[in-house]
Amino acid sequence: MKGPFTSLLVGIALLAAPLLPNAAAEEGNAAPLAAKKLEISRLQPTILTFKGITKVTIYDSDIASAMILPDDRIALEGRGAGTTTIEVYRLVDGEEKAETLEVTVTGAAPAEAKQPTPAEGGVTATEPDKGATPAPAGEAPTEATPAKADGDGAKAEEPVAEPPAEGEEPKTAPPAEDVKPALGQPAVTFTAGEGATEEKKEETPVEKSSPVLRLDLSVDQRAGEQGEVLSYSITVGNRGPVEATDVFVRDVLPTEIEYVDGSATAGGRYNAASRELEWNLPKLAAGEELSGKLTFQARLADEVPTSATIHNVATAECKQLDTMIASNSTSHKMQTSSLVAVFALPDVILARKKVAMPMLDVRAEEYRRAVDRLEGLGIVRGYPDRTFLPDANVSRAESTKMVVLASNLKEFRDRTQLTYVLSREAKVTVKVLDENGVPVRVLVENDQKAAGDHALTWDGVNKDDVPVPAGTYEYQVTAVDGEDHQTKLASNLTVVPVQNLDIKGAPTFKDVVPTDWYAGYVAEAENRQYVRGYPDGTFGPARKLTRAEATAIVVRALGMEKQAQQRLTDATGFVDSDDIPGWANGYVAVASTQAPKAGDQLIIGYPGNTFQAQKLIKRTEAAAMVERFIDRDVPTEVRVAGATAPGASITLNGRVIKGGAHGRFRERISMVPGELTTIAVLMR
Repeated sequence: MKGPFTSLLVGIALLAAPLLPNAAAEEGNAAPLAAKKLEISRLQPTILTFKGITKVTIYDSDIASAMILPDDRIALEGRGAGTTTIEVYRLVDGEEKAETLEVTVTGAAPAEAKQPTPAEGGVTATEPDKGATPAPAGEAPTEATPAKADGDGAKAEEPVAEPPAEGEEPKTAPPAEDVKPALGQPAVTFTAGEGATEEKKEETPVEKSSPVLRLDLSVDQRAGEQGEVLSYSITVGNRGPVEATDVFVRDVLPTEIEYVDGSATAGGRYNAASRELEWNLPKLAAGEELSGKLTFQARLADEVPTSATIHNVATAECKQLDTMIASNSTSHKMQTSSLVAVFALPDVILARKKVAMPMLDVRAEEYRRAVDRLEGLGIVRGYPDRTFLPDANVSRAESTKMVVLASNLKEFRDRTQLTYVLSREAKVTVKVLDENGVPVRVLVENDQKAAGDHALTWDGVNKDDVPVPAGTYEYQVTAVDGEDHQTKLASNLTVVPVQNLDIKGAPTFKDVVPTDWYAGYVAEAENRQYVRGYPDGTFGPARKLTRAEATAIVVRALGMEKQAQQRLTDATGFVDSDDIPGWANGYVAVASTQAPKAGDQLIIGYPGNTFQAQKLIKRTEAAAMVERFIDRDVPTEVRVAGATAPGASITLNGRVIKGGAHGRFRERISMVPGELTTIAVLMR
């Protein structure tokens, strides 16, 4: 045992990629040497040495594969039964020359491999004839002769070398090659000289008491980690008849990946300086195999091209063997994800209060939705018998409270828009999960979607249409393309409770006293200049609200009083504009043509294009008007949270956003909700 191969392993990080099949070498670049024959097994890699190696060409990669290792070595591994040609290119006096191997792969165990005869010109890693004695270089090999035994049980005679014939020179074997036992079987090492065409075979007996190590490396892309975390698994075993001790398993990570701290199992240790993972196993019993027990995770390094292929190989050694064995080479090909970005805007929404049952007397769908929503937000209330009296006219005090509470929500909403971007057609599933990972709502399930941007709304309710409680939630978008490649991106949403303060205070109106239930709301509305009183100094809290008065309150709450005063004489566009009071004309003009809208409407008229300014507003109409006020499209700054696939970045309203850890991001952007645009998605 030569001790740990530390310096050697550092070099393994520079391993060449598994060599691709290539039917012919480049013309004029190599001078071929004599062909050699080699027989190997599919069960164990064979290590070969060629001085000055530059590259290897395999004619049929379905039969054999090769990996260039440090110190002019090649790990040759059989894949399928058959014969193929391998060309090894190396530098000789500055000139690249090719040496040809004819490799036959069998399914037999190494000890059972066929040994070519000298006439075949073969060189192979097989067990020698048990009756033969290896001859020293320059001497004739001895022949095995039958053992003699006498009746007394005398010992068998030692084999005797046949002397040369008279007049003949003693037979001399070709120059011996450097042959080392490896992997519990004879190994073949080629050390061809300059332009050498002559070869010599020296056989080393199998060490019957040696362990036979087996090493396998596999890689899987971890689902749910944006395609950027790879999970590696190492299987190490001992197929020999005796125990292996001081077993060292190492993996020097390729430069394209970074080790995930703490991810190595079974006591694996990582050295960041050498990029080396190491496991020290005290022993492996004969026949013992640790299948998938040595595992770790690695994250794609920054700026890894999406077209890159990541190769990795592990090695193992033990006290009883002088040779290190190499695992198979794994490869993970990067590709552009079908799902490249997801984001939620805003990333914080309000948790509506759970309503035991809807109002019993609200029938029309638009009004029922508005009333239920406003009740959940604490803006309206029904009566104890769960009625709303939808056709009753709303009072000035009631409408003032509704507008003040709706304004207090500011930029917060009780719903969010989820957007996902596809680079190509895929089947999509969108879920919202609670803090325990339990799905609370499936918004899209296995739907075929075209490439491009897709948006949907989550209104904060679960699958039973019940508002979810306050807390942290995760939304997940999964896309499966036509080749069954799955990409999953996710990010978080925060649901916060609605906090409607019980506003106290007294307005200046002489008909409102501090003890009135609406006094605080009227005082707040007066302070914000949402409402005005009558010339006699009264507010008229019990008076029923007209459409003109309701329009004026909403326009003032939007902060558009100045615009309304500038348009007092402008045309409103309604056929009954002559019935609109002069003081209200500017408010109606602004509300119908200039005010920010929700779903293309804020203040709407009646069939026949009439406004009916003096008509009293019903309670359901007031609820619908306040809901549209909440959903108004006004410039604001909100926070967007999402994730991008590896190598992707998105531009939202002129702001370039790139994911951080796990591809996730959280940014504040200025926007008008109804005008959000995904300008670009870039892939490196």
